[in-house]
Amino acid sequence: MTSRAVLPQIETIVVLMLENRSLDTMLGWLHSDGRSINLIPRTSLPSRFDGIGPGDGNSVLGERFAPVRGHEDLGEQRWRVPRQDPAEGLLNVQVQMYGYDTGHMTDTAWGDHPPMTGFAVDYLNMLPAALGEVMGAYTRAELPILYGLAAQFGVSDRWFSSVPTETDPNRCFALCGTSEGKEMDADHPFACTAPTVFNALNASGTPWGIYCQTDFGGFPYVSGRFSYTEMRFAGVRSALSDPKTVGRIGPYSDLLNSLRRGDDIPKFCFIEPAWGFGVGDGEGFLGMQGNDYHPPAWVGPAEDALGELYNALRLSKQWDKMLFVVTFDEHGGSWDHVPPPAAACPDGRIGLRGFPFTRLGPRVPTLLLSPFVAPRTVFRAPLTSTVPFDHTSLLATVLAWAGVDPAFVATMGKRVAAAPLFDHALSPVVVQPAPPLIVIPEHFRTQAPIGPHGLPIDIEDATLQDLREAAAVTHTTSDFIAAIRARRAQ
Repeated sequence: MTSRAVLPQIETIVVLMLENRSLDTMLGWLHSDGRSINLIPRTSLPSRFDGIGPGDGNSVLGERFAPVRGHEDLGEQRWRVPRQDPAEGLLNVQVQMYGYDTGHMTDTAWGDHPPMTGFAVDYLNMLPAALGEVMGAYTRAELPILYGLAAQFGVSDRWFSSVPTETDPNRCFALCGTSEGKEMDADHPFACTAPTVFNALNASGTPWGIYCQTDFGGFPYVSGRFSYTEMRFAGVRSALSDPKTVGRIGPYSDLLNSLRRGDDIPKFCFIEPAWGFGVGDGEGFLGMQGNDYHPPAWVGPAEDALGELYNALRLSKQWDKMLFVVTFDEHGGSWDHVPPPAAACPDGRIGLRGFPFTRLGPRVPTLLLSPFVAPRTVFRAPLTSTVPFDHTSLLATVLAWAGVDPAFVATMGKRVAAAPLFDHALSPVVVQPAPPLIVIPEHFRTQAPIGPHGLPIDIEDATLQDLREAAAVTHTTSDFIAAIRARRAQ
């Protein structure tokens, strides 16, 4: 590995990319206690954490829906709000960002200053009886792990998803700097062909690992099965087959066991969660229970898994020089109040639906956990940057830290070239030598077992792709089951 131009105090970076939640939904009430925060840069505005504020909300046909703290009135069901998965496709997100309370558009061309007024009306077709649920928002009572880690270390309130759409294009930007003009998951059922961060790490000699909890089908990952990242990215497959590869792919349990034994782990680790997906209507949820926070599944297992991973990293021998990044790939249709700004198109491509890739998607939570991050840090892009953070900032920072040849970096497109780094959010010296471990509520792990949830016996082995495609065209549990059965009968 070459000498590091940025983050020289960091020897190991671990990245966990979770699923489909906005910043307001997950951490909207963070730092609402009035205490001071460690704002970076100190003179950036606003001077407070930009979470949920007075008067925030959306309307539907004149009826106002304001963010609700925790949804305590739902009892145990408050751990899977919203109880139907919001729509997250490109055209739905356009309604969410630019829609009036009637659903009519304030702007049909992805212009500046989206009012963020269409989330509730876009959710109308999902679960009309519970429109307010798409407005959030969880509190520390429901998410003690995520809230606790964000308060103990650092979180950005200006980190946006890279594309106002679904999972796959956003993960492409995080690993490649482009989605190659693809706007939707269905636009690329096989692979993104651009070079990935793992090809770059091979070139710089930086050992890396991908650790998977479930395979591409959504079932427990075992070596030799295809993971999501392998299937979606041709560059990952070429990086693994490269005779000079310094990378590996394996079960997530390998990472946890290595940490607990005191073994070395790769310098860069990328973790795939256990994928969750499905539909819900009121009290019911059918689909795949994961630990990725994906609605409408239970969030307790995700909290449990995040706490377990943090504790294992915190107790590892590499913690003293480690950075643990927790982020979410996209907002998943859940409400956020901050308008996404303009961004550079990475490669001049325009999508099939006319999207020019010049607008970021809504904010997502991104946490930096490290002995070099002070408590109650809220970090933003440097004041000299003309753009805020998006997932290409993660890519650009890792490439700079690994000492990747600038000529290679230049091949990853204009978005990566313009992306601000986040190295300034870390102190050059240790500021938290022994941060506390996380105490995980006992009932979180048992809220719902990881894997098929509530499915009839004849479709319990439905793949993640079955679930995704059936959920995309249905809004009720009965229609969801019928759609899966129809797919399997073909």
